Amino acid sequence: MSSPEAHDPTVEELRRVAERLLLAGLREQAAREEAERLAAERAAVLAQLAVGVVLIDALATITSVNDAARRLDDALRPGLGLAAYAAGGRLRRLDGHPYPFSALPAVRALRGEVVIGAEARFLRADGSEILVRSSTSPVRMREGGDGGAVWVLQDVTAERDWAYRNLTPDFHAGDLAISFAARRVTVGGVPVALTPLEYHLLLYLVQNAGQVLPAKLLLDRIWRRDYDATRDSLKVYISRLRAKIDPHSVTRPIETVRGLGYRFMLPSVTGAPRSVATPGEPGVTADAFQS
Repeated sequence: MSSPEAHDPTVEELRRVAERLLLAGLREQAAREEAERLAAERAAVLAQLAVGVVLIDALATITSVNDAARRLDDALRPGLGLAAYAAGGRLRRLDGHPYPFSALPAVRALRGEVVIGAEARFLRADGSEILVRSSTSPVRMREGGDGGAVWVLQDVTAERDWAYRNLTPDFHAGDLAISFAARRVTVGGVPVALTPLEYHLLLYLVQNAGQVLPAKLLLDRIWRRDYDATRDSLKVYISRLRAKIDPHSVTRPIETVRGLGYRFMLPSVTGAPRSVATPGEPGVTADAFQS
């Protein structure tokens, strides 16, 4: 069976091919110009924002950084992967340790989490340090696929200066330290999260360090009469406090004095806490400390 004979394209066929190529080129050029226009509009909007905004693609690579974000950390730049950024050690937890890659707010957003108000310390190239509050959110494409993440950064150093630039505690005993104005409790330099009741209970114990405080007194002072608290409730909160401020049961600062109550004791107690107000009550004056 003979194959069809090849023939030279006619002028009309050549014209149609040329038109198709021209149209394809025009569409590509139009798409490129539209993408450039949208990118310019996005950059203009981001440039006007007072907060730092970092856009990250689904591969954990930074694609856009506005001027406010660059002022916060000049290490942030398009094309930089978050793994490399984390390895640089510029972004640190509040306890001073570098953020691991998997814990970065932006990486958490890429996993689908929404992170609101996470605070971190930024070490800048000039050696200075700032406190930054960041929020991140995943971006979903209209087609349903992952579109990366948006990372919003805000310098809150001035707002929280009293808490993170003046870290000298008002009270410390062993590894335990308390900053009363900031209501900040740390153990070995690591912040400890306490509920309001746990904090007031700890503070009252600390104020009266060395003294045995009857359970009834603690219930009256901390829980007040508008809460149906019992001695069993107090035991639960004392147990929680012990687990948080002495997780390895090394110093055992809160002692149970059988039949009498509880006492806060450590080998070395320094500082003089100011009075503290419990809900609905004027400040309770601190008693003399005893070692």
